Amino acid sequence: MGKKYQLVMISLAMMFFLGQELKAQYTGGIGSGYASFSSGCFVQAPTPSYDQPFCEGGDLQLYASTIPAATYSWSGPGGFSSNEQNPLVTAAISGTYIVVANIAGCGSSIQVELEVVATPSVEPSVVIHAIPGSSICSGDEVTFVATINNGGATPTYQWYVNDVLQSGQSAQSFVSSTLNNGDYVQAYLFSSATCANPYPALS
Repeated sequence: MGKKYQLVMISLAMMFFLGQELKAQYTGGIGSGYASFSSGCFVQAPTPSYDQPFCEGGDLQLYASTIPAATYSWSGPGGFSSNEQNPLVTAAISGTYIVVANIAGCGSSIQVELEVVATPSVEPSVVIHAIPGSSICSGDEVTFVATINNGGATPTYQWYVNDVLQSGQSAQSFVSSTLNNGDYVQAYLFSSATCANPYPALS
């Protein structure tokens, strides 16, 4: 009389997904006991992505879609590697990043490539002009105006006199009546343009 098998584990679909061993109890015939066999193993391919825009040399946030019970391994340009699902790459460069998903007990893994493309950088610049001119008498009022390039939609500024930050002076112009002979004025431009470099720009 042949043996009859009855599955001990209930969730066959889950065992297949996790690649674990299934056991079946047999009865009848000669003797009784358990037989076991390994289920198949299916590793879903992760979907990789990254935050945009990405500026060359800046931070790059990578993402991989969630796969139940999976572990992740990333690699990329410049010797980058990480075992996090969603790693942050500092001082990143563009190129091909690879994420590998693996499930313990499976004999195989799935790797997916992600091509990361940097947003082109823009070069901001700032030049300052004095009104009425660079030669004034002590105590005279002088206005400094910043002429900028690639400042973006909402640029901001900092003004310095002799390397000392002038508190509260964040507009495109700076007015002073306390300058002395030999003083020098500088403006820093903080461009709001995407991927501005240098940041800030100095007059």
